[in-house]
Amino acid sequence: MNHALDLSAISPEASMATLSSTLIHWAREYYTLDAPTVCDNKYDATFNELKALEELHPEFINPNSPTQRIGGDRLEGFVQIRHKTPMLSLNNVYTDQEQEDFFTKAGLNIYSHIIAEPKLDGLAVSLYYVNRKLAYAATRGDGQTGEDVTHNIKTIHSIPVELDDSAPAILEVRGEVVMKKHIFSKLNAKAQASGGEFRTFANCRNAAAGTLRQLDSQKAAKRPLDFYAYAIAECSSELPDTHSGRLGFITTLGFPVHTAVQRITPAGLGKYSDAIYARRESMNEEIDGVVFKIDSIAHQERLGFVSRAPKWAIARKFPADEKETTLEIVDWQVGASGILTPVARLSPVHVGGVTISNSTLHNLNEIRRLDLAIGDRVVVSRAADVIPKVTSVLSRPLDRQTISAPTECPSCGSTVVQDSGHVAYRCTGGTRCPAQAVALIKRFARRDLMDIDGLGEKLVEQLYEANFIQKPSDLYYLCFSAVAELPGMGEKSALKLKKGIEASRETTLDKVLAAQNIREVGRSACRELTKHFDNDLHAIFAATQEQLLDVELFGPVMAELAYNAFREPSFQQEIARLRYAGVVWPEKSTKAAAEGDSLEGQVWVLTGTFTSMTRSEAETKLAAKGCRVASSVSKNVTTLCAGAKAGSKLAKAEKIGVPVVDEDYLLSVIGE
Repeated sequence: MNHALDLSAISPEASMATLSSTLIHWAREYYTLDAPTVCDNKYDATFNELKALEELHPEFINPNSPTQRIGGDRLEGFVQIRHKTPMLSLNNVYTDQEQEDFFTKAGLNIYSHIIAEPKLDGLAVSLYYVNRKLAYAATRGDGQTGEDVTHNIKTIHSIPVELDDSAPAILEVRGEVVMKKHIFSKLNAKAQASGGEFRTFANCRNAAAGTLRQLDSQKAAKRPLDFYAYAIAECSSELPDTHSGRLGFITTLGFPVHTAVQRITPAGLGKYSDAIYARRESMNEEIDGVVFKIDSIAHQERLGFVSRAPKWAIARKFPADEKETTLEIVDWQVGASGILTPVARLSPVHVGGVTISNSTLHNLNEIRRLDLAIGDRVVVSRAADVIPKVTSVLSRPLDRQTISAPTECPSCGSTVVQDSGHVAYRCTGGTRCPAQAVALIKRFARRDLMDIDGLGEKLVEQLYEANFIQKPSDLYYLCFSAVAELPGMGEKSALKLKKGIEASRETTLDKVLAAQNIREVGRSACRELTKHFDNDLHAIFAATQEQLLDVELFGPVMAELAYNAFREPSFQQEIARLRYAGVVWPEKSTKAAAEGDSLEGQVWVLTGTFTSMTRSEAETKLAAKGCRVASSVSKNVTTLCAGAKAGSKLAKAEKIGVPVVDEDYLLSVIGE
């Protein structure tokens, strides 16, 4: 097939239109259909030819041209955009009976129509057009506010940047951004061949999310994404009175709608679910269920919404994907507290779009419950299509090998003990154990503790192996010119790490204490500790066990372990080194800040994700108001604050009657 384009005899405007149209067609073949008909060199040559003509004749540039889809300078950060109409989540059902109950309650009869579509595992986005031009694109975020990702959305070839004259002047289209399986496989293969230069992704959704949140659109363009429209949120012209009609209208404007979308009756719900489930593995997009929406817009408007979900649509989630494999060996990983966790090494198996070769076994009790041994044929599933888990044993060969806890630490050789009354086994090597030391530094840098941007797990291991750091406080004494010389680093990465470490110097005392990983004393306990002693570090270090027992959440074991930790010279030296390095925290009275505050004595639970701050930051601000933040829902909880994607905690709170508030209410309470 001859792909040469002879444009010498036609005008520049017509030449540019032909080149642009050709490139769009080739891009669709390559990115969407995975069936390219030209080589990369031919595409690049045509791209450069169009670019040269555009420089000579900018008045004829097509806004949808591939040359116009990649932005210029790297952004410094993401701007928040408040959705004009909230982007709601869907409630989930898991059984035929739950599905039937939902539509019976919605008032459907056998003649009603329903729109059925695959539940794509990607990111929901809103595309807002003004005067037929893409004004902005935003992620869903918490449903009320999302992030401006316009610069990266423009790199997606299936999204029009400008609509034709027949389109409404104002239009908001919503849909799902996905990374197709074949693209995901190519990127991961390239990353694995790069020797660590590029990162690998766990699944298509993570890859799509990481790409859409790139600050540099030129990098985003190298990870091709796709888009499928599923709704219109706003339109300046009259729309059809059915959901199916509106989807048809969207396609006439150039937006893709997934080919598996169908209009069915209630009798066809099960058949559609079964058909999509059967096709799941062969589809080029990751899916985790199907979505059913009442077709009549009038019926939708009568039903309205409940909490954060419509009453006229439901997501039917598929059961966790399961595959059969062999348990080859069990390794024991050592955590920051010295706890040994058994990890199953499995014969690689493809489960839910991801190749699984490892799975945590939690502890010996779980191994005994499953009656699991090395050599067994096992069933592996991915809970919520994310976490791999060994769920059962299919067969047990005669030569199977019993799994036992090691008597010596696999990292440092220290004695392994099982504390009285505990299931877990623990290495006694402390920070002399390399595995514990590295895990402690990783924990220290976590977002909910010291929040050190630019310090990933691989870099922690690299810095430790290079003998640049041996304990967390060493991070504040790094020589960054030496760090820049490490393989894969360079000046930019070293500068990013330096900025992250500098930013972490301003923190709170409870985070500093929690980052030391005192046995049994978690983040919430450290928050209560600093609140009780009014942010007075000297008073905390001097407290007796009896005084520590007066702290909320502290029992005899926790009080004893904290008392002993505070008297360890190494613990005190680590805190002193942090302070000397410039790590500071507010020393004003937390009691005074909370005095007269209506949150004193209240117990809150936070669930889901928030856009204005992290959950950790919200917990700190609530604690400063005199409120205790719990980790689970009970009748003692006075308020549950639900962010985006709130799950089982929200359901339990509603069931037992705990008042539920949203992020806006939280902001009003903490005074922001």
